[in-house]
Amino acid sequence: MSLFNRYEKKIYSPVCGKKVRLEDLPDEMFRNEMLGPSIAFDSADGNVYAPADGKIVMVTDSKHAIGLRTKFGAEILIHIGIDTVELNGCCFDEQIRKNQIVHRGELLIKFDKVKICNAGYDPSIIVIVTNAKDNKIHLIEKEFYTLEDAILEFE
Repeated sequence: MSLFNRYEKKIYSPVCGKKVRLEDLPDEMFRNEMLGPSIAFDSADGNVYAPADGKIVMVTDSKHAIGLRTKFGAEILIHIGIDTVELNGCCFDEQIRKNQIVHRGELLIKFDKVKICNAGYDPSIIVIVTNAKDNKIHLIEKEFYTLEDAILEFE
């Protein structure tokens, strides 16, 4: 029996923004989905929101990545930028803390896209399902996403 059975089995966009093709990401780990099924975005406004109801299970010290366990059991990693761990928290303002319960659409983090770009980093947002091996996941393809758009659906 799958973990994913009692709740709505969708992950929504954590940003308003354009889809970024994974093959265009400058990091092989993300480009090849080594951590799990992924989708990437270019945020229009520098805000990242909860893509589903759940619990924050991890916030990195450098504030560039957040782990969320959804109510239906999916484990989601939201990674902001490529190699932005090197910024040591500069450009990021987290609005949540570890173990906090969040609801879809709740603001998780703000980031300064211009400063990230000016520092020489790619500001792409990558959403990764890290515990997907036993579940079928469908990507919902669009060019531009809003917070109301589902991005991944689980069978």
